[in-house]
Amino acid sequence: MTNNESKLISVKTPNLFLALSSLGMIISSAYLYWHYFAIHYPSTLVNSSFCEINSFISCNAVSYSPISAIFGIPISIFGLLNGLFILYSTIYYSKLAEELNHLLAFLNFLGCVMLLLVSLFYFKHLCPVCFLYYIFSTISYVIYFKYGAKLKFNIKPALYYIAITFVFLAASFMHHQYEKSAMFAHSNIFINDFYTYPNLGAPRIESPYRIYSSHSVFTEAPIQLSIFSDFQCPACSYLAQIINQIIGRYEKHLNIQFFFYPLDSSCNDQSGLVHPLSCKSSYLASCLPKQFHSVHDEIFNKIETISSDWLDRYAKNKNVYDCMNDIKTKEVVVKLINIGKDFNIQATPTLILNGVKIEGVLPIPQLIIIMDEILRRHNEKR
Repeated sequence: MTNNESKLISVKTPNLFLALSSLGMIISSAYLYWHYFAIHYPSTLVNSSFCEINSFISCNAVSYSPISAIFGIPISIFGLLNGLFILYSTIYYSKLAEELNHLLAFLNFLGCVMLLLVSLFYFKHLCPVCFLYYIFSTISYVIYFKYGAKLKFNIKPALYYIAITFVFLAASFMHHQYEKSAMFAHSNIFINDFYTYPNLGAPRIESPYRIYSSHSVFTEAPIQLSIFSDFQCPACSYLAQIINQIIGRYEKHLNIQFFFYPLDSSCNDQSGLVHPLSCKSSYLASCLPKQFHSVHDEIFNKIETISSDWLDRYAKNKNVYDCMNDIKTKEVVVKLINIGKDFNIQATPTLILNGVKIEGVLPIPQLIIIMDEILRRHNEKR
């Protein structure tokens, strides 16, 4: 729209669609806000989500990414506010607010395009609820562009918006602090859940790739953790950071073994080509069993920028380039992938903690609650 006048106030249909699109923005943002805390501060051991469809179409993968929150406040709160501002303006009309909303809708549209591109081409995941938000945001911007007053920054409504945003951010920050402190209040629920699930036992073969060993025989450690993981999986990268913090607490009582489970059809016939460098990363890591923990961490540290050239350079630097490209190395990796069939592995990461299968990442407080209980029960039997 090129003139300065608004058609929204006189044309009911666009205003109705604007209200509906803003409701869509509010609902999708509210769900994403809830989902962030459900994943990072769960109240039960396992949290299911309708938007966790597979390793590519996944809300969890995005929730674990570094762009999901700022200082613990989910960025979805800004989408929620944007939707609320637009919805309010469809009920209580103000030309100044409409001009500002047009500007915010334009900036929000640009942000949605950027987040979509980053998600698809950088993190290689798509959050379905985020995508719905992008659609509703685009509809809102198109309506403002076609029917709304010319976009303009107006100080009076902007001050109201800033004040409301500050209140929401402060409330969200306090909510974040509450969820952190409330985690241990659910300890009995976590423990009961854990011991209710079937015990599948340890994997039938020990993996030669140990992240940490307090005992040479895997099953002799009081706490036994087997990890089925993918080197290009954001949630797996997040788990790798958590594991390094757990080791210091249980160093005398803990064994952690790693099973390759790349979501890459070039070595895993149970997966599509979700992470095209995951098999190659696994080949590289498998060639360095004695340095596995450090190699494991270095690969995950490069998850956002990893490339085939980087893997080649790393392999040559470690003198394992030929090993990485040897068919026998692939056979070793495939053998460990096939152990996943025993546990019906459907997603990464999947943990087998003292025989209990847990899909996804457990936050540190939750892991501590369960591992402390495992250790307590072990010591009672001695």
